[in-house]
Amino acid sequence: MPAKRFIASLIILGISTILALPPVGSQAQSVPAGGTVERLADAGMCQDILTRAMNTVQSTCDGLGRNKACYGNNKVTVEPNDGASLKFDAIGDRASIQDIRRLVTSPLDTTAGTWGLSLLKLQANLPDSLPGQNITFLVFGNTAVENTSGDMSAFYFTTGLGSLDCKEAPRDGILVRSPQHTEVTFTANGLQISIASTVMLRAVRNQSMSVELIEGHARLTTPAGSQTLQPGEVSSVTLGGPNGLTATSAPSAPEKASPDPSLDPVVTTAGLIGDPDAAVNVSLDGCITATDGNTVTVNDYTINVGSDRVLKDAKVGDCIHVEGQIKANIGKGRDFILIKASRPNRFNAGDNGHKGNSRKGNAKDKGGNKGGNSDNANKGGNDGGGGGKK
Repeated sequence: MPAKRFIASLIILGISTILALPPVGSQAQSVPAGGTVERLADAGMCQDILTRAMNTVQSTCDGLGRNKACYGNNKVTVEPNDGASLKFDAIGDRASIQDIRRLVTSPLDTTAGTWGLSLLKLQANLPDSLPGQNITFLVFGNTAVENTSGDMSAFYFTTGLGSLDCKEAPRDGILVRSPQHTEVTFTANGLQISIASTVMLRAVRNQSMSVELIEGHARLTTPAGSQTLQPGEVSSVTLGGPNGLTATSAPSAPEKASPDPSLDPVVTTAGLIGDPDAAVNVSLDGCITATDGNTVTVNDYTINVGSDRVLKDAKVGDCIHVEGQIKANIGKGRDFILIKASRPNRFNAGDNGHKGNSRKGNAKDKGGNKGGNSDNANKGGNDGGGGGKK
């Protein structure tokens, strides 16, 4: 009997031991500190910080005026120019760019939940006749800017390497966007940069500076040479000199840039807080190619006739001079807002009393103007194809 009890005890002990063992594969589900679960939590935290930062700069810096800087997200510090008095220590604070000597945005800090972000709206070489148009600068992450020209048409800057623990965050830098694809020129670290749209700037002292073209076109120039970039390409220059931030080489041959999805929210934000609704004054010389109800088409622009008598009486083939404004609508192309229209005598012989001028004759007259009057042809072509640059 004792032997039977002993055997029974062994069986019970064995069953208990088996039940106490973890299931097969459970070791893969057990995550030590700093493992997958923690990394997933960090990823969610990173994304939350970045999303809040973008939303904050959009809501607090809306309507920023020309040559102004806005404190977009914690943390940003500035050094004032001599004699300037600044309040620039809280989200939403604004200051004249002429009063700022140095601006520094802080790197991503997941513990504090901060990511420095500042919005700048600058004139650079844009004409005074376009007061509603500005170059948009988004300065973010571990980036420092020295405003050497006073108006930021020329500056020096450095950037960090970004957060190694947060792949969702873009590398530190400056995103620059020109208004409505208008070509603008500025100088960064001694490199002259002409763009018509959006570029990403990064620089490491005594190493190199890179310019990546996101969209549009760009031209980079130093005394040693120049390069032209196409979308998705990047070029760099060697940095040196007394400050370690002066371009000392020609721009390198363009290379294909590595895809960086983390930059997409920054590009989108720059478009939303740029000047998409600012109108550009233009004048067009051309002939009507289509009419549809209360609209006419000239040089590929659809113009609402409104109450304008000249356009109400106009027909396909009539050549006219119109003045107005081009206004960009995100996702809807461009609108032409009519101010006034006229019929130049050089376009419509019938207005000079010549009768019997048929529509076919007007069409020939259009061809004659394009071929025989180069001034008019060039004006019409430039305004129609690139009115936003005027």
